[in-house]
Amino acid sequence: MEVASVARSLADSVARILVEKNEINSFQASAIASIASTCGLVHDLGNPPFGHAGEVAIIDWFENRLENDDSFKSSFDGMSEGGRESVFAQDFLNFDGNPQTIRLLSKLQLVSDAYGMNLTCGTLSAACKYVPSSLEIDADNHSFCKLGHYASEADLLKRVRENVDTGNARNPIAFLVEAADDIVYATVDLEDGIKKGVLTWDACEQYLIEKAGEDNSLLNEALVKSRQKVDDGLIKLKGRDREEAMAAVFRTFAIGVIAPPVIETFIEKYDEIMKGNYKGELIKDGRAYELVKACKEVAREKVFPTEEVLKLEYMGRQIVHDLLDTFWFAASNYKESAKVRDFETKVYRLMSANYRNVFEESLTHSLAKDEGSLPEMYVRLQLVTDYICGMTDTFAQSLHKQLKNG
Repeated sequence: MEVASVARSLADSVARILVEKNEINSFQASAIASIASTCGLVHDLGNPPFGHAGEVAIIDWFENRLENDDSFKSSFDGMSEGGRESVFAQDFLNFDGNPQTIRLLSKLQLVSDAYGMNLTCGTLSAACKYVPSSLEIDADNHSFCKLGHYASEADLLKRVRENVDTGNARNPIAFLVEAADDIVYATVDLEDGIKKGVLTWDACEQYLIEKAGEDNSLLNEALVKSRQKVDDGLIKLKGRDREEAMAAVFRTFAIGVIAPPVIETFIEKYDEIMKGNYKGELIKDGRAYELVKACKEVAREKVFPTEEVLKLEYMGRQIVHDLLDTFWFAASNYKESAKVRDFETKVYRLMSANYRNVFEESLTHSLAKDEGSLPEMYVRLQLVTDYICGMTDTFAQSLHKQLKNG
């Protein structure tokens, strides 16, 4: 919700400037803000349980299977003539929540047809945080540095790009949504650390000063405003109440001081962005970078390595691996003619009906070898990753407990 709010604010500010420059009209300005807000709201929907740790767990599961299961290895490598270097294999070996979001929005959220949430081309385009297929990843170009879409959505994205006219470039609105995401999480992770008692506010403040520098004007502005808001109020807070209040207020004021430089950078790079030549990041190329970098470094060094977080990541890894094993058994053995009393069929029916409907439709095309159909192995694997990625942390834990521990 907060990413959506910040994304709308950034897009609205940029759009108003572009209206004044006669680059766009007021109707387009309103649409740009709405698209940015929508993309901010949906940007993490495709993430598997346990976030980035879950993504790593999925990739590790594939690598472990390929190393230890000869039958799996043979089928996986046989998906395409390219073997393990094919786009189909690389989709799983570079598994990522961002292309999963595109898949969820366009296919898996069934309403009354096969078009997912029926979003506009403009919204789907802007929701693509990255651009490439799994064979086009380029670490030297930020827009291409991670997987942008799976082979299963390649034709759809081609049509979207033709309609929006972005070609192989990133949608300009995606730069603003990415910045909003970075701004919010850089600050909210610190607030989480304070609330969990991992950090004291005084220690957090000192770490930020050390990382960003004592003369960082944006950090100093946010800190001064935070102290004034909390310490000069009618209610005098002490102890943990003050700690949590300072963290929450700092998040608000930090977002407030980081946003203007992002807007400045977008306008400065506007011509490059619109030509599809901009390869950077709005925050990294702006004057708020040191503050955002400091927030992320403090979180990475002081919040993420805590015992609680490490235990959660380890637990999440085991849960994801066990659930993948369980549901791959069902997906790999599924047959349309199978009887309900067959054990693998019972496990298959535990999966969401939405995902099963999409899978069965795709499998029918694969088995018939229809034009444009996907490899059978690819379709079966996607059913499992679709189902896992549709889970929340809590649901995954609960299901795992029910299936594994009684």
